[in-house]
Amino acid sequence: MARPVLVVAGRSRPHEVLLLATSIPLGAGVLLTAPAPQSLTSLMPRWFVLAWAAALAVSGLVGLVAIYWPGPAARKLSAESAALILNGGSLGVFALAAVAASGWRAWFAASYFAAWAAADIIRSLQIRRDLKAIVAAGQS
Repeated sequence: MARPVLVVAGRSRPHEVLLLATSIPLGAGVLLTAPAPQSLTSLMPRWFVLAWAAALAVSGLVGLVAIYWPGPAARKLSAESAALILNGGSLGVFALAAVAASGWRAWFAASYFAAWAAADIIRSLQIRRDLKAIVAAGQS
């Protein structure tokens, strides 16, 4: 039986890195100073908005640390996958809240954030698939 070919992407993923990097000041800004987007504050209790902003900031920080940390590949990929799921969830919540608050007038923002959320989830699934292949290859 042929061994599977596995390609683990390196650090040169500018879209992912910039999204995670942007998530940190956006989440921290809502937590510390700036008001949250109207769609969230009008629909969700304050504690939820704070949890959303914290998740956004933490996902960015964990994701960037995972990408650039010189530790074991499996641990880095697991942390990156978790960060992408958290980031995707945060962006997905915002997309849904924008549509719920403004209807389809929010189509542009909702579509953009939903696409990023989907990309985060898909990348996380790719990482999990690669991790399973690494484990399987190591056991054979």
